Amino acid sequence: ALGAHHRIPPGEHTSVAPFARVLFPTETGYARASRWGGEHGVVATTRVHDRVELVGGLAFTLVSVVNGGRALSVLSESLSADVVYRPWRAFAVAGGVGARFALADPRPFESLDPRLALRLYPWRGLFIVLGGAVPLWGRDRTDVGLALSLGWQG
Repeated sequence: ALGAHHRIPPGEHTSVAPFARVLFPTETGYARASRWGGEHGVVATTRVHDRVELVGGLAFTLVSVVNGGRALSVLSESLSADVVYRPWRAFAVAGGVGARFALADPRPFESLDPRLALRLYPWRGLFIVLGGAVPLWGRDRTDVGLALSLGWQG
């Protein structure tokens, strides 16, 4: 994915960041198809202690699986809540839960995903996040999801 966000600080310890991402077909799960998409949403962060932040998010994702001349598109919604503990300037651990839905579907509940991430801040605004999620309940049959994110906070 490639995306951008704009941080809006409504308070001294709180920020809100609308975002948008383009999802590229990097998956290996399709032999003769590719999965493209887009996502937009908002993330809110509040610092509750010198080393602890609470993060909540809402996102809308449109994904299309393209196979030759046909495409199947699905719109899904997600909510998330995480606690981020940052004992040192260059390192943090985040844990939380995400819930995904496809509200236009007759069975809208996709999954409830406990998740954990390690965040590294090696230089200035550069950050690296290695995260994992385990969809436990719902229609999603994924065993484990892993993600590597690189970004810059200016």
